[in-house]
Amino acid sequence: MSRPDQSITFLSTLGYSVVSLPRSDIKPGQTLLRTGKKQLNRLGDLATIMTAGADPLPAVSADNLAPTGVSGQQSSSVNLNIGVSILGNILQALTGKNLDLSAGFKNTKSVTFAYEDVLEDHIALDQLDLFLTSATLKAGKSVSDAFNNDNIFVLISTIKSQKITVTAQGDNNVSASVDVPVIQGVASGNLKVDLSHAAQSKVTFEGNTPIIFGFQAAEIFTRDGQFSTVNPSDPGKMALRDIHGQIAPTFLDLRGEGVFFHLSDDGNSAEATKAGGV
Repeated sequence: MSRPDQSITFLSTLGYSVVSLPRSDIKPGQTLLRTGKKQLNRLGDLATIMTAGADPLPAVSADNLAPTGVSGQQSSSVNLNIGVSILGNILQALTGKNLDLSAGFKNTKSVTFAYEDVLEDHIALDQLDLFLTSATLKAGKSVSDAFNNDNIFVLISTIKSQKITVTAQGDNNVSASVDVPVIQGVASGNLKVDLSHAAQSKVTFEGNTPIIFGFQAAEIFTRDGQFSTVNPSDPGKMALRDIHGQIAPTFLDLRGEGVFFHLSDDGNSAEATKAGGV
C-alpha cells in the first residue's frame, strides 16, 4: 500500500485541510460543487444559490486567534521535493513572484512548516444548520441536482498567516544546514527573511498580506429533496487547488466508495487508487 500524499495531509494533525495554492480570497460561506464524482469546483457564496428563510445567512467571524495548537505548531514532516513545492506556492502567494529556494536547502532531506501569528475566519455550524433548514434553493437544474445528490460542500473555517517558519532536517530527522547566502539572494527585496535561527536550521519568511493556507469544509446532505444535515469533512481528505481560475480539490474522499480520485491539472482525467493511501 502506498503512502498518503504528504502535500494533501500535512496539515491534518492541526485539524485542517490544505490549500495547495494559497490565496487571499478564500472565505467561509463559499460553496463547492462536486462534479462527476471526481472534482469540486467553486460554486459561489451561499447567498447566490440559497434564499434565506426564517434564519439569516451565518455571519463570518473574522480575524480570530487561531485554535489552540495551530499558530506556531509544526506541520507534519514532508520530504524535500514536496516541501520545496509547498514553500514555493506559499512564497508566490506572499510575494506574487516565483521564488525557487531549493538551492538553499540542498543538504536537506525533509522539512516542517510552522505558521506564525495565525488568524482564523469561520461561520458557526449551528447557524449554518439553521440557515439551511429554513432556506430554499434558488439555483438552476444542474445545481439543484447536485443539491439533491449530496454534491455541495460549504467552507466553514479558514486559517491565514503572512509569516511561516521552515525547519530543515537531514538524515534521521537531525538538523540540516541551510545556505544563508543563497536564501538571502533569492528572497531579498521580495519579503522579510529572518535568518537569526539558521544555525538551528530554521528560516522565517514574512509577507505583507495574510494568505489562506488551510480550511475546513462541511458536506450538505439531503433527504427526499429537502435539507437533512450538514456534516464536517475529515481534515486531510481533500485539498483546494486553483485550476483555471477555480478552486478545486486535487483529492476527494468519496463517502462509502473506498477510493480516492486523483485529478490531473486539467481537471478532466482521474486516476483511482485504493483507500488508505495514494
